[in-house]
Amino acid sequence: MKEKNEQIPDDFKNKIIQFKKTELKLKATNQQLISSEQQLRAFNQQLAANNQQLAAIEQQLRAANQQLEANNQQLIASEQEIKKHAHNLGERVKELNCLHEIAEAVRTRETLEEILQDVVNFIPPAWQHPEITCAKISFGNIKYKTNNYKESKWKLSSNIVANHELLGKADVYYLEQKSESNKTPFLEEEKTLLDNITERLGRIIERKNAEEELKATNQQLISSEQQLKAVNQQLHANEQQLQTANQKLTVSKEKYRSLITNIPDIVWTTDIKGNTNYISENVKDIYGFSREEIYKRGSKLFLERIHPEEIELVENAFKNLFLNDIKYDIEYRIKRKDGEWIWLHDRALKVYEKDGVNYADGIFSDITKRKQAEEALKSSNRQLAANEQQLRAANQQLIISEERYRTFIDNASDAFYLSDMEGRFLDVNEAACTTLGYSREEFLGLTISDVDVNFPSGKLSEILGGLVYNEPKSVESAHKAKDGKVYPVEVRINTFGDKKQPLLISLVRDITERKQAEKALKESEENLRQIIDLVPHFIYVKDEDGKNLIVNKAVADAYGTTVEEIIGKPDVDKTSDKEGAAKFFKDDLEVINSGKKKFIPEEQIIDSKGNIRFLETIKIPFNTSMTGKRTILGVSVDITQRKQAEEENLKLSTAIIQSPSVIVITNIKGNFEYVNPKFTELTGYTSEEAVGKNPRILKSGKQSDEVYKRLWKTISSGKEWHGEFYNKKKNGELFWEAASISPIFDKQGKIINYLKVAEDITERKQAEETLKKRMNELEIFNDATVGRELKMIELKKEINGLLAKTGQKPKYEIVK
Repeated sequence: MKEKNEQIPDDFKNKIIQFKKTELKLKATNQQLISSEQQLRAFNQQLAANNQQLAAIEQQLRAANQQLEANNQQLIASEQEIKKHAHNLGERVKELNCLHEIAEAVRTRETLEEILQDVVNFIPPAWQHPEITCAKISFGNIKYKTNNYKESKWKLSSNIVANHELLGKADVYYLEQKSESNKTPFLEEEKTLLDNITERLGRIIERKNAEEELKATNQQLISSEQQLKAVNQQLHANEQQLQTANQKLTVSKEKYRSLITNIPDIVWTTDIKGNTNYISENVKDIYGFSREEIYKRGSKLFLERIHPEEIELVENAFKNLFLNDIKYDIEYRIKRKDGEWIWLHDRALKVYEKDGVNYADGIFSDITKRKQAEEALKSSNRQLAANEQQLRAANQQLIISEERYRTFIDNASDAFYLSDMEGRFLDVNEAACTTLGYSREEFLGLTISDVDVNFPSGKLSEILGGLVYNEPKSVESAHKAKDGKVYPVEVRINTFGDKKQPLLISLVRDITERKQAEKALKESEENLRQIIDLVPHFIYVKDEDGKNLIVNKAVADAYGTTVEEIIGKPDVDKTSDKEGAAKFFKDDLEVINSGKKKFIPEEQIIDSKGNIRFLETIKIPFNTSMTGKRTILGVSVDITQRKQAEEENLKLSTAIIQSPSVIVITNIKGNFEYVNPKFTELTGYTSEEAVGKNPRILKSGKQSDEVYKRLWKTISSGKEWHGEFYNKKKNGELFWEAASISPIFDKQGKIINYLKVAEDITERKQAEETLKKRMNELEIFNDATVGRELKMIELKKEINGLLAKTGQKPKYEIVK
């Protein structure tokens, strides 16, 4: 009976064994749960790191957006500035065209009426709105109008003044309003242009009036011819007059020789066969050949070098001169010795017979720079009456010499002055009388100081005393006309005659138009220089040798130097990148040789700081009078910032495309505008399927509408939202994602898009669910296990109590 009580029942043993096994399983499960918890913590840490990385990417995207916007604004501003400068330049070109057309009308039109009608038609195209512009010129009682002339309240006027007298005015009207401004619609430049036009019209009228006066003077000269004949009759009176005539002949010859030597025109004598018997020494200055070469080679040296278009004109004029006694006065081109084509104004003064051979004396001028020569005055008398054959040979030579001298100086286009060393005028030609407004008699009572503002009477002797005998000298000065008008002149001075009491010859040329042209050219060049220097892009002109002829300030700044240092030098002298300079030169030659423009989408330079800068370049064949060589025009736009932005955008777009997170951009209505490849991998929707759709296509219906309402309230107020979505894939499979949605702002702070960054947390959610289920099971099992432990303790206590009653020792140790 005792042995039976000490034995443990088998079913109880089995339960204990099962309990032990269960305990071991619970420990193993607990270890798995601990490991899962650690993995879950690591996963959460990785998710937090990914979220931080996505936030950094988001900041970079915003910065790149702002940079792109800034670059775009800068490009827009540059384009607007270029358009503005191009418009202003176009307006100035229209004004210059107008002034040029007026000058051309003065040259080609015969009457003042024709000139005024042309001018009134030239005005509208030069204004900023020619299609609504009309004009009228009032001169005396006559009105000259454009076809569309009609008066309006938008009017611009300027008076026409000649010789300090108001003769008329010019009116310009706009037929409709082009601007809402209450101010005048006319530009300040248009007011200046109209003043310039009326000022030129005043000068044209003065000139036309002067021409009429010259015609009257010519009639007086014809009248004086009879008086000259009477004077010549007196030469028969006595031998004393003959002796005086011989002395005058000597002086006249000296005058003639000095005049021929010092005038810039070329005097020549030729026979009917074209042989040159005489030509001025200074022919080499104009033609390039010495007179010895001309004497040696004869007429061929001229005829073979006359331009093909004018050779027939020259030959016919020469034949008509000798055979038909037709005036020889032509203009033609001829090739200098160095190959340059020049224009000559060639005229023969007379044909005469000597020793049975017909000769002609002539004079030609270089009119290349000033092709339009002033109309020569008719000679007052070329040959005295044929019945004066009884004059002695010396008297005949005197008459011919005096006549030739007077013919030369009166036909010269420049003013001629003969004076003594005290500055008193002894003789002048018609050009001098015309330009200064004095008669020949009035001149004989004046001195050089009376007409030349730079030769004051107190210093005249000192200035003239500094001249070297028989050595010509050219100076620029200013002459004052009888009416008080001062104009610039070029004076060629020389002394001749008796060295002790020499005479002074002065040839004077009005250089007003040349000075105005030089001033206009300088202003035009300065304006053009200012325009190209304001352009932020590289602008340059280079010749076929690679030398820089024009560069703007942007080029000089890039290379850390000045424009002056670059001009005349090749690219290799301004950069350390010799290989790059050689590449530029190769491209230049390609454009020059092909005659076609070349677009270079990308090339690079190294600037003065050692930085690599990327350029977008176009090179165009270009013609310029700066050099006889072929040239190109280049314009390069610095695209360094754009390229850097493109590279940065490429990095960011690559980061987004390769991101392990889902990245989505929507418009303000929430519709997809961009989804990255991770989105497609997770949801099954391609970019083409998703873009333009609403995120509702992912809605599973497992979350309440309150979640989405809180989301929209948060992000539409400009704040960032964080939360979880339980969404549905394209194939219907459900998934969990942790998302962060934030607004994207423009520069004005307005919301333009939303950015969503999300992670697939389905596995984490499933692990959490499993963990929760296992924890519940563990809790239940633990409760059951504890109950069994307590039951076993009670059984052990009961067994020990029964053993104690039987006088036996307790078998089980009770752990409290």
